[in-house]
Amino acid sequence: LGPDHLAVAEQHERVSGSFKTRQMWPEALKHALDNIRIRESLLPPTDLSLAGARYNTGNTLLGLGESHFPVALELFQKAAAVFKTGLPPSHPVIAQAWQRIVFLCEQLGKDEQELAEAKAELASAQEAAGGGE
Repeated sequence: LGPDHLAVAEQHERVSGSFKTRQMWPEALKHALDNIRIRESLLPPTDLSLAGARYNTGNTLLGLGESHFPVALELFQKAAAVFKTGLPPSHPVIAQAWQRIVFLCEQLGKDEQELAEAKAELASAQEAAGGGE
């Protein structure tokens, strides 16, 4: 695997981003997940482009409904961990990722400790971003 494979990943990313109507989202999701799989095989886990791909795919999964929430939560958690260490603390995407994590923890009935930790991360990210949204 090498630069050509990363170009394939980027092609999957462009294709998945071109699906604008809800009926096309399942096909977009296939391309988005292919993009993530290729990036995971080529890039370190801390790569920001991989985190961004996970975050964007998590958003697509949210739009596809509750059956996709467990995978979306996993993608947002992985993305948020990288954003927290790889971006300035004030970057708004960190708080946005934690907002989604809190929402998904609530929707999926996660235990109180996991939810409390997510809420604490959200509060910290919102404070760093200048008071939240």
